[in-house]
Amino acid sequence: LASRLGISPSGDGIRMRRASSRPQPRVFLSYARSEFAANLSRSTQNNAFPTETREHFEQSLEVVRQVKYLKAHVFRFSPRFGTPADAWGDPVSPEEKQARAKELADAAAQTGAEQMKRFIGRTMEVVVERKAGRDGLMEGVTSNWLTIKFTAPATTGGTLQWVRIEEFRDGVLYGELTSRPSLRMA
Repeated sequence: LASRLGISPSGDGIRMRRASSRPQPRVFLSYARSEFAANLSRSTQNNAFPTETREHFEQSLEVVRQVKYLKAHVFRFSPRFGTPADAWGDPVSPEEKQARAKELADAAAQTGAEQMKRFIGRTMEVVVERKAGRDGLMEGVTSNWLTIKFTAPATTGGTLQWVRIEEFRDGVLYGELTSRPSLRMA
């Protein structure tokens, strides 16, 4: 099983009026997390689909909270000419769409922070991508989508490095370069 998953909880087929045989994300991720402690997940959230009631939205919000996504991409529905959804119109007001999108994004940010904090103290392999900004730190990504900032020479860009995660601050993980962890034999 991969150490990362991308799941859309609105893919249950209910609001989109189509059949779906996909398993419920809560059930699947509950099993995956119990078997693989480092498993993290991301989601794409379609917000304010024409058939989505406030009750449906609350169910999606509860899924985000229960599944504890690391990240969620939230987008607002907008009808596309010629699609089946276009015929349903756009009954959710722009203000309500914005409020729902903020609720989903805030819930995902909270669960993402909880997930990231679980990795403080661990040493992980990181693909070093680039200099993160004016602070001079480099930024990289682990195999399970954790983004980490750390001090390293610019020449490490595009390489694999081992980083010990030291802290979580302002929505970001920070760490320091280290050597590959050794295997301990009991």
